[in-house]
Amino acid sequence: MVFTGLLFALNPERLRRRLRRKGARKVRRYLFIAGFAAGALVMSIGSDYEGWKAMLCVGVGLMIIAKAVFFLKGKASNLIAERLMDLPALYLRLYALVQVLIGGGIMWLQKSG
Repeated sequence: MVFTGLLFALNPERLRRRLRRKGARKVRRYLFIAGFAAGALVMSIGSDYEGWKAMLCVGVGLMIIAKAVFFLKGKASNLIAERLMDLPALYLRLYALVQVLIGGGIMWLQKSG
């Protein structure tokens, strides 16, 4: 992730070409995975609590996952996928920076753990 993030930061048009090649269907799938992961994260936070806080976290997590499923089927995901492909280079570089940070974090966790 670090290597591809640096590559995309240096050449954001390469990321744009990659997004176009993958097409709207793959981008929609990535958005669904991100929504599902966010819902699972909120639900796992609920396991740290007891009582109504835990139920609230689980409920919110389930709502996020359900929203991700409906979002995948909707036309709004196509519009977002198309707009993601037409982002300015600055946003593509920010995406690359986030990718580098995530990759660095994974390497740091593996090193310390």
